[in-house]
Amino acid sequence: MSLVEIPYDERNSANTLVAVSQNLSQGVGISLVTISFSAFNEYQPDLEAID
Repeated sequence: MSLVEIPYDERNSANTLVAVSQNLSQGVGISLVTISFSAFNEYQPDLEAID
């Protein structure tokens, strides 16, 4: 998203929207990785760390 196309008086709101969207996407990404690791661990519980 580029703020160049947004009128100057609306940039504060647009910037806030971008910041909230980025935080939300990071949270969703972390959640998906956590769920993926948990699901993988359920199917492969006997794997041991390589020393």
